[in-house]
Amino acid sequence: MSLCGNINKTTKEDISDVEKANTTSNQIDVFKIIGSLAKTQVDTNLLTTISEDNPAFNLSDWDKIKTAYRQWREDEIRKGFYVESCLENPEVFIEKYGDKWMTDSLRYALPNIPEKFPVIHEKFGFDIDTFMVDMNFDGKQDIIFKILPDDCLQGNGLAAHPPIYLTVLSRENTYIVDNTHINKVEKSIENFREKLSDREYSWISIDKIKNEQGIISISGNSCIYLENDASCCPSVEFDFTAYMDKTTNGYIQVNGVYKNEFEETENKFELKLRIE
Repeated sequence: MSLCGNINKTTKEDISDVEKANTTSNQIDVFKIIGSLAKTQVDTNLLTTISEDNPAFNLSDWDKIKTAYRQWREDEIRKGFYVESCLENPEVFIEKYGDKWMTDSLRYALPNIPEKFPVIHEKFGFDIDTFMVDMNFDGKQDIIFKILPDDCLQGNGLAAHPPIYLTVLSRENTYIVDNTHINKVEKSIENFREKLSDREYSWISIDKIKNEQGIISISGNSCIYLENDASCCPSVEFDFTAYMDKTTNGYIQVNGVYKNEFEETENKFELKLRIE
């Protein structure tokens, strides 16, 4: 399921039929930009594969991973990006923090992780989930945390905080926070969004992360709100899969749909974004 809704609907016309679309000048620009990006050549043969076994997670490493996560969490709270925990209700929270919560810096609380690692197939709970992948090819499983900060004002929709993806990598005899892979994917998608819209809303949701013969693949979905879109209805929705090798360079395969609610048309598109 897409973060912004289901993008797999029957379309009324293909993106290649842009010249036939009866749209406003702003909408024609969107077609032209997507069409231009779709023509951009991205060499998909540059990725280097390696032979690597999929290692099992060593439970004895959990304390090191827990330490790295908690240090990151403490730093984020100390910087004023989040609060330690929500209060008993939004009214008490607003009374304590006044107008500061309106900056978003104090509206959300970061969840913590358990003392002991649970059974592998179990989730930590609603607020934290994990992916386990050898991201840096050292034969040890790394952990990518998917974190959903708690909204202390109990909002929903656009008030909800975007998922945070935090990579904790093995490094010699310890674990460190290194979000290079996720940051590069987010940056490439952000660059795509900036070509279409000035609006800052740009969530991505990651569903799968894999290491297949030394190629890291990161799959998920996202959406882009154009200038006049209502909060319920982004005009551009897409699924993506990013491919990166040991250099962390690569490309993102994007399959999406551009919806014109006024003309009641949906136009599929496909393109590749370069990761550098």
